[in-house]
Amino acid sequence: MGADHRLIGNEDMGQDTNRQAGTNDLLHRPPELLDNPHFRTVWERASDAMALSDADGIVFAANPAYLQLYEYKPEEVIGHSFSIVFPEQARPQVIEQYKAIFAVSDATPHVVAHAASNDPYFESSVRRGDGEVRTVQSRIEYIYENNQRVAMLSIIRDITEQKQAQEALDLSETRQRLLVEIMPAAMFVCDHEGLITYYNQRAAELWGRRPKLADPQDRFCGFLRLRRPDGSPLPHHESPMAVALLTGRGTRHEEIMIERPDGTLVIASINIDPLYDQAGRRIGSINVFEDITNYKKAQTQLQELNATLEQRVQERTIELERSNRELDQFARIASHDLKAPLRAITNLAAWISQDAAEVLPAASQQHLAKLRGRIKRMEVLLDDLLAYSHAGRKRHSPEPLDVTAIIQTVVDMLAPPPGFVVQSPAAIPHLRAERVPLEIVLRNLIGNAIKHHPQPSMGQVDITVQQQGDWAEFNVKDNGSGIDPAFHARIFEIFRTLKARDELEGSGMGLTVVKKLVESRGGTIQVISSFGTGATFRFTWPATAMPEAIDGQIAAGNDQLNESSNNEGALA
Repeated sequence: MGADHRLIGNEDMGQDTNRQAGTNDLLHRPPELLDNPHFRTVWERASDAMALSDADGIVFAANPAYLQLYEYKPEEVIGHSFSIVFPEQARPQVIEQYKAIFAVSDATPHVVAHAASNDPYFESSVRRGDGEVRTVQSRIEYIYENNQRVAMLSIIRDITEQKQAQEALDLSETRQRLLVEIMPAAMFVCDHEGLITYYNQRAAELWGRRPKLADPQDRFCGFLRLRRPDGSPLPHHESPMAVALLTGRGTRHEEIMIERPDGTLVIASINIDPLYDQAGRRIGSINVFEDITNYKKAQTQLQELNATLEQRVQERTIELERSNRELDQFARIASHDLKAPLRAITNLAAWISQDAAEVLPAASQQHLAKLRGRIKRMEVLLDDLLAYSHAGRKRHSPEPLDVTAIIQTVVDMLAPPPGFVVQSPAAIPHLRAERVPLEIVLRNLIGNAIKHHPQPSMGQVDITVQQQGDWAEFNVKDNGSGIDPAFHARIFEIFRTLKARDELEGSGMGLTVVKKLVESRGGTIQVISSFGTGATFRFTWPATAMPEAIDGQIAAGNDQLNESSNNEGALA
């Protein structure tokens, strides 16, 4: 073999001073060590890119991994400056730096190349033959011949993906730390011994101090005085933080009281989870404390307020019930006391009519008859006022209803004139609802249709019912004279009638009672009509559909007319 060529590290610099050879030939051909079969095998099979360059930075050897990394053909690399792999604007500086490294005989190459670090590896950005920019990690070693530096070996590894992954990880960790810092809850991490290894700003605010990290005195938050929710002392080894570390059982929304160094008490809701490594070993815990002091104070105040309100409501309810009883009693007494003189006047008018029938002129007889009519109207008005005072205040228990049977009962009670037809489809659903107030509403609406029809012998009322969730919609439609839209709101006012009372007897209370009964149960009522087209009264009533008709219960209900319906109802 010719001259002795060696690949050496920094520790071999300055040795082998007895060997001499001509180096000029080496600068124009690969060193003979590439002819060494063992080195050649490593050179060819290495996963890292490797290249040999001379003092001017001209590459005279590159292994397959180098060509693959940079996407170059051999003829594009061999005999060319190594700087072709760097961005064009950076090449002059790279070449100058390379020559400076080569010229310093006693300097470690990576220190010159990357003066800010003692790491033998340094990073740089390179450009491949296809234009793609990659990040590589390089290590430089010198080639010596007879103690003369004749070449440089560059060992290069592509770390682009690793770098990107690390940058993503760093970004993720930065974001996580930022998230932890700005989160409104206090958070701290303990190691397997219960020593604090990290805490956020909110934790320091909650504690009222900044503990030292990994301080044994702060084990299981030993710097704090802990209490149970009832105020009794809580030993640190029994705290939820200690239990999570010693047993591996986390906790959710457990409450403890914390006494700060200044003596103030904080109520915290804590969530703790043990931390494990990949081998399943418990290595610590993550602890999240939420300050709920203000929430607990507000909760206590709310409970006290609720208790006060409940007491007030109870007192007001008792007072309202007492007032309602007094009102009912007054209404009954007033009705009775007002009817007594009316009955006396009626009797006097009847006696006068009987005793003086032969001497009274016809006009006087008519006056007496009109007087008796007015007295009867007053009695009806008193009954209707009593019914109105009761409407909406008295509740009945829901029961199974056969609506078709109820309609028939109401019609039989009203006894419409011959030829007047009240009909409903056979498919009306069975409902569960209040019977008595529903009968009163239907009785008033059907009775009004009969009373106000211009031709009763040709009158007709159609009643339909549709189930809509927890409500039933009733439509009572007649073929009467209809109602001008200008009077739709007026007809529901108390004592309002569209005809003179001398023309059609009535108190003007029926629809008022209907409206009060419907609306007191959360329903709505409206009239759809115009003059000459009949009228449809549509109202909703709270009722649930019956999956099956309970024939026995319904039949029993149909056979018994609740007497209270006669007392509460009124016809306009």
